[in-house]
Amino acid sequence: MKMKTFSFRFIVGLVTFIIGVACVSVWLVHRYSQPQTIKPEVVEEPKIPNDTLIMLERTRCYGTCPSYTLTISADGSVVFNAKAYWVTENKVHRQKESGVILSKVSREQLLQLISEFEKANYFSLRDSYKEENECPGGTATDSPTVYTSFQINGRRKAISHYYGCVGEGSVFSRYPPELVKLEKRIDEIVNTEQWMK
Repeated sequence: MKMKTFSFRFIVGLVTFIIGVACVSVWLVHRYSQPQTIKPEVVEEPKIPNDTLIMLERTRCYGTCPSYTLTISADGSVVFNAKAYWVTENKVHRQKESGVILSKVSREQLLQLISEFEKANYFSLRDSYKEENECPGGTATDSPTVYTSFQINGRRKAISHYYGCVGEGSVFSRYPPELVKLEKRIDEIVNTEQWMK
């Protein structure tokens, strides 16, 4: 009697073990026979804050300096307001006014513009660069002024930069070269020259 009970328990245990091994084997085969999908690395594109606003204005001078205002918004829309500029016809400068031109820059160009402001460390610069005591030869009264402003993530700054500092190399030595470069880069990236022909 004892032998039969032992044999029956042994057989039940063995069958249970075999069924368990079979279930695990089926699960393993199913799990690893499926093609493994490798998720590609998701690189998040830099976000452009909705309040982003860039402005560049160049004023007239006693000569042929172009005078215009350039505004770029977060959606890439551009407003170019040419107040006055000069074209050369038969070696004679003729003043021309074109008024307002609406255009658009790409997302890449807008990110590039933001990057230029960051490289210039714009928010750490002074609000004004035009003091006479900073110019070795004083200041000329017939030079243009460049106004820039930058708004992003709730921060805003505007800078007034007068180009009438007299003295050799004074514009680049007395005023931050990164500001001068930034002013030039804004024009280059947007290509304002295309509207002054």
